[in-house]
Amino acid sequence: MFQESELINLCVSLITLVIVVSAIRRHEIPGFAWFYAGFCCIFAAAVFTLIEGVLWNELFNTLEHISYGLGGVSFAAGCLEIAVKQQKRQGREAQ
Repeated sequence: MFQESELINLCVSLITLVIVVSAIRRHEIPGFAWFYAGFCCIFAAAVFTLIEGVLWNELFNTLEHISYGLGGVSFAAGCLEIAVKQQKRQGREAQ
């Protein structure tokens, strides 16, 4: 069985994902696609958390933690891409 807090976490993740998707469609921000991937991974982890309470506990627990890890890597890649593009932009402005 799953806890109520896990269901609330899933709802918050879904709302955040919808907000991020709408922001991506409106603006083209370098590195933002990585953030989208990160939020998708966090949402997937919330789904896996609920499923693990009902079905194949070990498998979905592993998938949950892999999703959190991939989300962290995605957020880091997005930050790195934004930093590199900002540095290139500053280099062009200095010339």
